[in-house]
Amino acid sequence: MWYRLLPHPTEIKKLIFAIMIVCAVFTNVYAQPSIKLSKSFINFEKIVKGETHSAEIIIENNGDDTLGIINIHTSCSCVNASLKDKSIYPHKYTKLEIKFDSGSKPVGPTHQEIILKTNDPEYEIVKIVVLGYIEESKKGLEFSVPVINFGTIPKGYHGKKDITITNHDKISHTIIEIIPEFGVSVEKTKNIFLPAQTKTSIPVQISQWIKPGIFSSSITLRTTDPANPMVQLKVTARIIEHSRKKYNQNLESGRF
Repeated sequence: MWYRLLPHPTEIKKLIFAIMIVCAVFTNVYAQPSIKLSKSFINFEKIVKGETHSAEIIIENNGDDTLGIINIHTSCSCVNASLKDKSIYPHKYTKLEIKFDSGSKPVGPTHQEIILKTNDPEYEIVKIVVLGYIEESKKGLEFSVPVINFGTIPKGYHGKKDITITNHDKISHTIIEIIPEFGVSVEKTKNIFLPAQTKTSIPVQISQWIKPGIFSSSITLRTTDPANPMVQLKVTARIIEHSRKKYNQNLESGRF
């Protein structure tokens, strides 16, 4: 009979088991990791010499076998690349943390590389490029303006103009003394302390007794900054014989 041609149920089970073993072996043989980076280059753009910049790259494993990061090599000791996990399971990810220290590099464009050696048969070597432009760091004290120009003001004007002094150094400095010349006054004239990498403002005022005409004077600052031990800033104005009310009207009309 036809039903006698069918294999015995025990034989069917053995056949299914054998097929499962073959499929498992086949799958195991062809399973492999697959690396994917969130980005393959980092551009820090402008970097002030001496600064350290950081970035992060996500490394994914899109394959069916464990991805191994065998080795990490950088083209310069100025670049540090650290990985949280060197073994990445299928469809998981880890983070590559990158730090670039510009202190030892010259001013100008910089091009560095991070090389990853992996067990991905398609991408055994993966390159990450680190770019940037290193600028000379500012040092010492910087003054916001070389000339304090009040513009056109009426006689008896009580307004003030600020000069901003920035300390770019990693050590503190002191404005030892401010010496105003004829017709100029400042609120504080001695021992103005500037902590490292901070700024301060100093109000400057012209005497209300100055006669109409072109006014020109200066203030001299003595500091502890060896690059700027003595700085002279000009103070200028055009003083006119106008009442405050008329002065404001002229300003609004654009006559000054």
